[in-house]
This record gives sequence, structure tokens and C-alpha cells, in this order.
Amino acid sequence: KTPPNFTSFPGDITVEAADSTGAFVNFHPSIVAKDLVDRDISNIEYSHNSGDKFSLGDTIVTVKAIDKAGNSVSQSFKVRIEDTTAPELSNIPNNVILEANEIGGRIVHYNKTAKAEDLVDGSNVTINYDPEPGTKFKLGENTVKVTATDSNNNSVTKNFTVTIKDETPPKFRNMPDNITLEANKI
Repeated sequence: KTPPNFTSFPGDITVEAADSTGAFVNFHPSIVAKDLVDRDISNIEYSHNSGDKFSLGDTIVTVKAIDKAGNSVSQSFKVRIEDTTAPELSNIPNNVILEANEIGGRIVHYNKTAKAEDLVDGSNVTINYDPEPGTKFKLGENTVKVTATDSNNNSVTKNFTVTIKDETPPKFRNMPDNITLEANKI
């Protein structure tokens, strides 16, 4: 009536997702069960098989060892499939160099050309620009941050610059007309 016991059993397993459906996980080589009468137990049942594809999130795997007399013992471990990989970010806008057209800088409208791809979310990734197009950029070099974030809050940021120059010489306004005077005789 004494059930077998596990002499070797895996701890919880964490694996990075391979795609949106999860990842394949192997775990069986470390599970060993012994019995006082039968010695090594070969009748081991799994709620999920080693090598199965596990979905994102946590899955409990229950392992049951049964001796020849029908006595059994069960034990469980957790398989966690997680997404900690940031998306790939590409097609960042080129650096921009423009002449100032108002005091202190210029309003710049650049094209949002960035693209992102994620192992789990595919192209369903949020892309943010900081600052947004239509913002007034000050004189000098300004950095625009382009950030792609997936549904698990993994993100990547790349930058481009908007440089505002002031190379236009000043213009005179309200210049008086030419003045012609007769020289005074002394």
C-alpha cells in the first residue's frame, strides 16, 4: 500500500515564446520514480507530454507514477511560456535638416514611416513618435524617439534627428528711400 515516490522531478520551467501560439517544451529526462517493492517505476503518466507545444501563459503539468500494485503518487510543475522579446523596429525616418522659418525654430511635418514586427504580435504593434509631426522644433539638433511596444509591454526605441538651422541672413525692413541732398555752401 505504499505509493512510489519521485526521486528526481523538474522544477517550474520558463520558456520564451517562439511565436503567437507559444513554444515546444521538453521535460521528461529528469523525472524518475522509485518504489520500495518495484524499484524503478516505468508506468508514469503525464497530463501534458514532453515535446508538446504550450500556449502563452502558465500550464500546470501533472505527473502520476503508478506501481504494479496500483499505488500512485502525483506531483505537478508549472510550464510558463512568456514573451519578453521586444519587437523589431525598422524603416525609421531619415534625419531631417531644415532652415528656420520663424522665431526660434520651425514646425516640422515628417512622415511616420516606421514599421514593427513582433514574434508574438506580428505587425500588431503600437508605434509612438516623440515629439509628433507638426511640433515646433527649436534651433539646433532635436532628437525624435520612435518606440514600438508589443502587447506584453516589450519595447524598443530608435531615434532620428531634426536639425533646424538659421543660415538665412537678416533682411532690412522699412528702409528709407534714397535721399539726395544738395550740399550746403559755407
